[in-house]
Amino acid sequence: GDAVDLARKMANAQVRAVIINTDHRENEKFRRAWGGRVELKPTAFLMELARITRGRYYGLQTVKA
Repeated sequence: GDAVDLARKMANAQVRAVIINTDHRENEKFRRAWGGRVELKPTAFLMELARITRGRYYGLQTVKA
């Protein structure tokens, strides 16, 4: 909740935001909703913060050796 509140304040103040997720996971991009509740996995949450702030989201996938 605090992060979303801060994101809204940033948007209202027209602060530019760049969200960089160093552990982007394609399978976590989507929201899950049930019974009026919404669950956001880490990647979806960071994408939502970028949307709220009208900022940019960059997802870097972890490279495995």
